[in-house]
Amino acid sequence: MNSLMQGSTVQQGLMPHQVRALEYCMHSENPALFMEMRCGKTRVIIRWIRSLANAPRILVVCPLTTIPSWETELSIERYPDPVFILDAPTRKKMPCLSARGIYIVNYEGLRLSPEIMSSSWDVAVLDESARIRNPKPRVTKSALMIKANHRAILSGCPRPEQDMDFCNQFIFLDGAFLGYRNWWVARDKMFIPLGYEWIAKKGTQNRIKELVQGRSFIIRRHEVNIGGTKVRQRRYIPLRPDQKSAYVKLEKEYALGKWETKFATTRTMWMARVAGGFTPDGELKWNTKIKELLSILDNELEPQPIVVFARFTAEIREVVRALRSAGYPAHPLTGATSLGERRTLINDFGKRVRDILVVQCAVAIGIDLSAASTLIYYSNTHPHEHRAQSEDRAIHPKKKEGVLILDLLMKDTIDVDNLDNLLDKRMSAQFFLMRLQAQLRKKYGSAS
Repeated sequence: MNSLMQGSTVQQGLMPHQVRALEYCMHSENPALFMEMRCGKTRVIIRWIRSLANAPRILVVCPLTTIPSWETELSIERYPDPVFILDAPTRKKMPCLSARGIYIVNYEGLRLSPEIMSSSWDVAVLDESARIRNPKPRVTKSALMIKANHRAILSGCPRPEQDMDFCNQFIFLDGAFLGYRNWWVARDKMFIPLGYEWIAKKGTQNRIKELVQGRSFIIRRHEVNIGGTKVRQRRYIPLRPDQKSAYVKLEKEYALGKWETKFATTRTMWMARVAGGFTPDGELKWNTKIKELLSILDNELEPQPIVVFARFTAEIREVVRALRSAGYPAHPLTGATSLGERRTLINDFGKRVRDILVVQCAVAIGIDLSAASTLIYYSNTHPHEHRAQSEDRAIHPKKKEGVLILDLLMKDTIDVDNLDNLLDKRMSAQFFLMRLQAQLRKKYGSAS
C-alpha cells in the first residue's frame, strides 16, 4: 500500500475494499467512485473530503432520499464542521453560503437555487451522478454550471444502460468526455443512431471502457462478498375477462397507432395501470393483484418486515388501504413524503415484526431497507437504475442471509415484458417502447 495510507487513522474502521477506494481518492484530484450499492462509497468520500487541505466549503448534490443517509454517515464519521440541509423547494430564504461547512441539496433543489451555481466551492460532490446523464433537464445544466476546485462523482450502477450515460458525468468531473466538452457534439462524433438508441461507432466503445476503467474506482458486491443471494420468484396472475378486454383495447391502439415518444410513453403507462387493476385515470377497478398480494402475506410468508414496491401513487394508496384493512401496519413512502417523514419511516422500519413499507420505485435510491428480507414488486418502472437500486436496498455488508424478490405479474401483459427488459438490461426505456410496439404490430397486424 502507498506510504501515504500506511499507519494513517484515515483508514480506520473501513473494509479492505473501502481502503483501496480511499487510496485511489487520495491520489485523484477529482475521483469517480462507481461502487455498487451497499459497498460504502459515501463513507469513503467523506474520508477523502476530510483529508483535503484548505477545503472548508463542501457542496453535496444527491437525491432527496439519500439526504438522511448522508446525515447518518457524517454523524458516524464525526464530521467536525456544520452540516446545512438546503431544502430549496420549500425554503423561505437561502442561508448564507459563505460559512465553513458541508452543504447538502437534492437535485431539484439545485435546479431552483441559482445562488448555489453562482458560488465557488472547494469541493462539489454529485451522489448518484447518473442523474445528469440526460442533457436536456435543467438539473443537468445546473450541475454542469457548478464551480469547484475539486469534484467527485458517486454512482451505485457501475455499468449504466448506455455508454452515453457516462458523458455528462465525466464532463462535470473533468470538463470533457474523450475530448468533447458538449454532450451533443460527443454524441454526433462518436455514436450512430439505431432506432431510439445511439450506438458507439467502431473503436469508441473500447475508448470509453479504457477511460472508465482507468479514470475511476469500480467495485461490485460479489467481488467483496457483500450481501446474501437474491432469490427471484414470479407470480403470474390472470386478467379478469372485463379487465382483459380493457387491456387488449389499449394494446391494439398502441400497436396500430403512430405515436411520438411522449404519447407512446403515455399509452404504455395506461396499459401498466390497467394491468395493475386501475383505469387509465388511476381509479381502482379490478383488485385481482391486490387480492393476490394479501393471499401471499396471509398464507405464504412468515410475519416479518416486508417492502412492497409500486410504480404509481394510486397503486400505493390502494395497496396501503387494503393492507391496513387486513390488519397490517402499512406505511407509504412516495415522492410526496417529506424529508422528516422519510427519516421517521426508515428509522422505525423493522421495529415491529409485521411492518410493511410500500415504496414508490423511483424514490428507493439511497434508503436503508436492510431490515427486510422479502421484497415484493407490485409493479415496475424504468430505468434499470430504479430496479437495481430498489433491490439493493435490502442488502447490508453485515447481512448474509438471502433476499426473496417476488414479482406480481399479470399474465400476457406489459408487466412481463417490462420485467424481462429490466432484468436483461438490454435496452433503454425508449428502445423498449419501440420494440414492444413492433412485437404488438406483428400480433395485431391483421387488424390494420
